Amino acid sequence: MLFIDGLEFTSIEIYDIKSVLVYRGYSQKINVSKLNRGLYLVKINLKDHTYIIKKIIKD
Repeated sequence: MLFIDGLEFTSIEIYDIKSVLVYRGYSQKINVSKLNRGLYLVKINLKDHTYIIKKIIKD
């Protein structure tokens, strides 16, 4: 599970290393168990129309 806490966001997007969108959602809890192993970019779209990008590694 991936938890997004402490941010006011409008949506979450997860991209694989090839920049293919593999997930889009609106929940603070994201089940990443179905993702393949590898590196992903998590884009958190904030309510003030900015965004944060974080890298995650799925083992």
